[in-house]
Amino acid sequence: MTISTTYLLNVALHAAILSVFASLALLLMRQARYRSVAAIAGLLAVGFLPWLTALRPARPAGVVAPELQARSPALPAWTVVTLPMEREIPKSAEPSAAPPEIVFPDPLTTVVTTWAAGFGIGLISFLYAMLRLRTWRKSLSPPDDAAWEFLRSLSPEIPGRNHFLISPAIASPCVSGFFRSHIVLPRFLLSSASEEELRWAVRHEIAHRQAGDSRWMILFTLIRCANWWNPLVHQLVSRWSDAREQLCDLHAIGTPDRRADYGRFLVAMARKITKQPSLTVAMASRSPARRLRPRIISLLDAEPGAEKSVGKRFVGLSCGLTLCFMALVSCMRVGTDAGGGIAGGTAGAVLSDTKTPLAAAPDGSVTRDWASTESLRRIKITSTLMVTSPDSYFAGGSYTETGVKAIMKRFERIGKTTLVTLPSVIARSDQSTSVRINYEIPESDRRISAAKTKSPVPFVGIHLESLPRLSGPHVVEFRQTVDYRYVPGVWRLNEKNSRPPAGLTSEKIKIITRTMDWRLFSGNTFASSLGEIEPGIYLTLLTKAEILDATGRSVIFPE
Repeated sequence: MTISTTYLLNVALHAAILSVFASLALLLMRQARYRSVAAIAGLLAVGFLPWLTALRPARPAGVVAPELQARSPALPAWTVVTLPMEREIPKSAEPSAAPPEIVFPDPLTTVVTTWAAGFGIGLISFLYAMLRLRTWRKSLSPPDDAAWEFLRSLSPEIPGRNHFLISPAIASPCVSGFFRSHIVLPRFLLSSASEEELRWAVRHEIAHRQAGDSRWMILFTLIRCANWWNPLVHQLVSRWSDAREQLCDLHAIGTPDRRADYGRFLVAMARKITKQPSLTVAMASRSPARRLRPRIISLLDAEPGAEKSVGKRFVGLSCGLTLCFMALVSCMRVGTDAGGGIAGGTAGAVLSDTKTPLAAAPDGSVTRDWASTESLRRIKITSTLMVTSPDSYFAGGSYTETGVKAIMKRFERIGKTTLVTLPSVIARSDQSTSVRINYEIPESDRRISAAKTKSPVPFVGIHLESLPRLSGPHVVEFRQTVDYRYVPGVWRLNEKNSRPPAGLTSEKIKIITRTMDWRLFSGNTFASSLGEIEPGIYLTLLTKAEILDATGRSVIFPE
């Protein structure tokens, strides 16, 4: 599992948990004004907080080490003898390319890909709806003088004339716009409705505009696009919309004795409407008409004063509970196959500097003075080149033995993985080691010139240098430099260590060099990607470091 896959899975997990908390909170609230605020807090938490809480590492994984100490000049370096290449080798026929195989991604990657595809489709639909809304708004016109005088006489809380638009279509009164919200009234309502019904419609939309519901609608639509897979998010948006409509109905009716007439007006309005633009907060809608029934029931059963806004105490309580839920949710995570962390780090391990660390003595007992036995300890370094197609599942970082085995099992199904284990070396702390497996390009096969005679002899193969250092009873930090050379499509270091064909020149050799500083627990493996060496073929370097005690046994940090 890659870093991005793990991050997105944690985002989805946190969003799902927060949506459950928000839905349960709404079930405990009866009044629409409380449900409205709680739904807004829950949707904002689901839409934005998981992208922050998922960034926190589950535990300190293998981290980059600080600058290592200088090499000790008194300690010798380990070397492997260079093998010269024969001058004449019989040419072999080029192997025929194997037919490509279909490789299916792992289930978690499939889930993330499906989520991204759904989000892309939802985002395209949202942009299309915004384009249609903008086209529809061009067909609207400001009210003329007569219409404006009539509107201004309806209510003392009427906003300015520039906040009204008239629609020629048979649509519901609505509020539209994000940065500049407008109250849109259909022309038929101005010409045929009674003054009281028009007053209801205007007061209803004024309440929507004062609360900024058209802005919330657009923002919640984006949150639904990102959480299209979560039915609780769609339910939260629906319950927020219902709560806002109920509050605006109570604001529009004013006196309780006309609530039944107002309900009949809503039903008549829903029957008359033919089509309503999306991304608008409409007073009534023909589809789904079933949502009118709970609105009318809530309108008839509402107590006086139910339309009042909530106090600052409830808003503060909602924000405080949201932050508490965020802290709780951030502790729940999806780990990598390596057993921990976004970076694929060690499981349950914390790299920290302590004054009296525990250490394993040569007799197997535990002592607190590991520095006294440091001179008896040695470090065993084993490196493996991993050639894969497709790219490796390893992300840069430290992996436990269990994590390495779990990822290796994936490649067993693919069947296109080559492992080249290099010779192991054992060194003391601050002792440089060097492993060289290379084949020189003969002088006769090179284009020698006066300028090239002083240059190093070109080769294909690998030079691997490591400088380890003990920094704790179970911790090794070291610098590793790799120099890998190959000829694309012709030769690369493999498990058979076959010699390259004759006739190679230095111009055909590709060189990959890396210098890396690592820090990891004893017995863990560090993975470093060396990139794509050929189309569809990737190279990864796995290096395992083991601290050896005086008896030669490995000191393994427990998983």
